[in-house]
Amino acid sequence: TVETLSNQTQSSSRQAWIGFLAVTTACMTSGLAAVYTEKVFKTGNTSLWVRNMHLSMAATDGSKISHSGFFFKWDGIVCTVVALQALGGMAVAVVAKYADNISKGFATAVSIILTCIASVFIFDMRPSNGFLLGTSLVLMSLYLYTLSPPAPTGYLEVRTKEDLEVNGTTKIQLGKSSY
Repeated sequence: TVETLSNQTQSSSRQAWIGFLAVTTACMTSGLAAVYTEKVFKTGNTSLWVRNMHLSMAATDGSKISHSGFFFKWDGIVCTVVALQALGGMAVAVVAKYADNISKGFATAVSIILTCIASVFIFDMRPSNGFLLGTSLVLMSLYLYTLSPPAPTGYLEVRTKEDLEVNGTTKIQLGKSSY
């Protein structure tokens, strides 16, 4: 009946908003976590490997591991997935340590695009118009970002010897922002 269709439309509309809010919340918390993680990695004295061990210890359930063992019910597929996730996690940690959050975001977007391109050739997949629009926006933003990368902070740009001279003498103090 018309009343049933109206209720279904309202229900699906409500579910779409819940999904939109969930994705928006996930994006914001992920971004905040990434910025905080980058700050911790770049300002702390603890090595990347020690930080990863701290995170892994916080994420495990010691009572279940001591009772059944760490590798309980693991098979070849589980080992492969864990190895790939660990490799990806190490790659993200290295990017966070030596690059910045924006570079990590672009790397993720480009990897999704490359995966789609490979799927077109391997699985004969046809990407939607929305995906093609998103791909073009990602590529355009990547191009615009690389046109004029931000200058590193804390460094003095030196082009000539005169840039180094103060009152006729050459004076450099490494690690300082005033020369």
